[in-house]
Amino acid sequence: MKGKAGEEFKNIVYNNNINSDIDATYLVLNFEATCGDLIVKNKMEIIEFPIHVVTKKNGKYASVSIFHKYVKPVVCPKLTPFCLGLTGIKQDWVDKGTLLKD
Repeated sequence: MKGKAGEEFKNIVYNNNINSDIDATYLVLNFEATCGDLIVKNKMEIIEFPIHVVTKKNGKYASVSIFHKYVKPVVCPKLTPFCLGLTGIKQDWVDKGTLLKD
């Protein structure tokens, strides 16, 4: 995962900051969406769909697998400069992405 959320995730997982003594499996989702001054909140579209599977066993966390897809936006297919800078996602990554309906 990229950006601030990815760093926070690494902090939680690798520094064992989740307060739980129970062995478990966590699905960590960190969606990114279109954003910018001209993007109305209810018109935002998912452009990154990642899921990170993390297990906790005997007090230790381990990354099990990662699912990651870029999603091609339909309503506003061209990402704003703000969105590009905030997410670190490149325009050509979403241009080659999968449509969410697929």
